[in-house]
Amino acid sequence: MLTRDKNGEDLCIGICYRSPNPDFCDRDNDTKLCDMLAEMRGKPTLLMGDFNFPDIDWSSSEGYTPVSRNFIDCIDDGFLTQHVAEGTYNGTTLDLVITSEPEMIDTQC
Repeated sequence: MLTRDKNGEDLCIGICYRSPNPDFCDRDNDTKLCDMLAEMRGKPTLLMGDFNFPDIDWSSSEGYTPVSRNFIDCIDDGFLTQHVAEGTYNGTTLDLVITSEPEMIDTQC
């Protein structure tokens, strides 16, 4: 979805569900996700949803599988910020809120 931010610039808002089951979706799904993040680079973006990367430790930005490390690299390469600080499912952070600008999210609510 494309809308306008408070400065009148286009703002891309997206919702994502990444299946943890590789048999359920295209094997290139993770590559397509990173390609989409690269396409949004430099544009005001808010992306949220269930990304299903249980092995990522977001406090240290460490991934313990190649797929997770690649996703973290995509986030870092796009200068994106992941805002969820607490586990969302059994202590793991599966649900993420990702923005192009850290101040986009008000944590004082």
